[in-house]
Amino acid sequence: MEAKLATENVATVLVNKLRRLNSSTQNIVKVASCLGAKFSLSAVATITGSLSPGEMRRLSSIVGTESESESDDDASESLASVPALDSSINELEDEGIWEQEPKDANVRVFGHDKIQSAAFELIPPDKRDSFRGTIGRVLSEKLDSEALESNLFEVVSLQNYAIADTSDKRECTELAKMNLRAGMKVRAHFVFHNILYPLHSSHICCIVHHAKGI
Repeated sequence: MEAKLATENVATVLVNKLRRLNSSTQNIVKVASCLGAKFSLSAVATITGSLSPGEMRRLSSIVGTESESESDDDASESLASVPALDSSINELEDEGIWEQEPKDANVRVFGHDKIQSAAFELIPPDKRDSFRGTIGRVLSEKLDSEALESNLFEVVSLQNYAIADTSDKRECTELAKMNLRAGMKVRAHFVFHNILYPLHSSHICCIVHHAKGI
């Protein structure tokens, strides 16, 4: 019981630290929180390198919460520039927000599930689905075919959050195909292990129906 309370107290302290991070570092930790408790730095770099600071503010911040000087100064600098990204990664590790996976220098793990939750809560509730959808879209466009196939389920799951906001019929069709591929992949895994797994098509039908209405 005492160990559990101590862990919760430490998590509370770290959550408070998280809310005091500068905006660039908060943006990086927001992206990471959408990728899961364990994530790759290369994925974070790919996403932040594809979104300008202005886009990040529009997608994941409450309008008017950042100082004008901070917004203006950041406008021309990529979040994923090597010095900026490395600085944020080091800061987050020093603060105990996340730590390196022992077996993979490219992988980081949030120090506590409450820290990941607090990072996600930095994103305004009305922007969370569109933000996750944008992250999924960026990954589907930027990952090479092998990396995309390895992370297909995660990428598709992220994109599905924003399907209601998608107005491009071609994009809807491609997402439906990706959902089918992900579903077949999951089903094949279960069949290989002699487990009966029904392929649910609810997401595919929903996406196709949405595309027809565009």
